[in-house]
Amino acid sequence: MLHQRSPGYRAADIGSWFHILRFISVVSVTTNCVFSAFYSVAVDRWMFGYASDIDASREIEDKQKTYARLIFIFVWHMVVYVVTIAISYAIPDIPQQVKVAQARQDFLEKVGFATSFLQLLNSKLRLLSKKKQKNIE
Repeated sequence: MLHQRSPGYRAADIGSWFHILRFISVVSVTTNCVFSAFYSVAVDRWMFGYASDIDASREIEDKQKTYARLIFIFVWHMVVYVVTIAISYAIPDIPQQVKVAQARQDFLEKVGFATSFLQLLNSKLRLLSKKKQKNIE
């Protein structure tokens, strides 16, 4: 049995995959923030000044620790997305070389269309002038 690969078609972008990948990245950043806040000893050191496995951690109420961790999650989440947005604005979607090549291609297509249109118009005018000359003679 012989199989042939179907022909490829050009697309403007990746379509719905962009939204799927963005959703996956949001979920992954959120889970990483949650894991860092609730399971990392370093976060306890940053927020409370000691490790969570030391007896001094019992002095702070669990409610306060939970609120502090939720604030950490929110702040770290926003920091990651501000950096992401800054990078997305700093790096263009279409490189400058590609923009120049597209503009050149568009220009050549317009010039080529105009040139072929003028050639067609000239040939029609020549035919009309020849017909008029024959009618005059």
